[in-house]
Amino acid sequence: MTKDRFAGPARSPFNLSSVMKWKNTSGESIPAYACVKLDSYDAAGDFFNAIKPDGSGDLHFVNGPVAVAVNKYGGSQLWNQSRIGLTSSVTFGAVVGPVADSWEMEESGSGFVVFSEPSGGEAAILQVGGGSGGGTHEIWFTIISVECPSPTETILTVLPTYYTGCSGDIPGADPYTCYCIVEDVCSILSYYTKEDLVGRVGRATYMYPYSCGVAADCNAGLWLVDTICGSPECA
Repeated sequence: MTKDRFAGPARSPFNLSSVMKWKNTSGESIPAYACVKLDSYDAAGDFFNAIKPDGSGDLHFVNGPVAVAVNKYGGSQLWNQSRIGLTSSVTFGAVVGPVADSWEMEESGSGFVVFSEPSGGEAAILQVGGGSGGGTHEIWFTIISVECPSPTETILTVLPTYYTGCSGDIPGADPYTCYCIVEDVCSILSYYTKEDLVGRVGRATYMYPYSCGVAADCNAGLWLVDTICGSPECA
């Protein structure tokens, strides 16, 4: 049976707007989940040229679940969340990255982190500081405690573990504990129990209230949850 390279969970289609098409110009078959380097763009064909990492450059992504033969086409999803990739690391939380002449992300490289327990040379890989720009504040966090002020409100106390900024304090963080308060405006947390949420990993973005024609209050920012890793446990 032929695998669908762009099939999501339960074989639902991925959002292809976040998939970059590329051609394998490396001279080798690109393994499933391999780290690839994009070294040029073919405007006429509307695709990138993908090669084996050579120890330089910043445009590194991972292949999907099917090997791609020489001069054939594949694709990579953007680093807006963790992606499955090949890695020689066996440690959750290890810093890894592309290295010369390897399809794996290794601990001698940098720029990425192992975001799951590695198994069989594969793990979820997260780009450190990825998916943001223009001064956006984003954090990955571990949930410390949960409060439910009402049946429709859930507030998290979290400990940031990754931050898109490289210097300065995280906005809204307690200066002593470094904890942040994260709120939920989209009922993302309604599928979880309080007990199930504690200890989970998630991502949040710092935002400011906005009304058309009214200047934003720069002192009224708050952290809003984007993602909670893992599915709710069955009752």
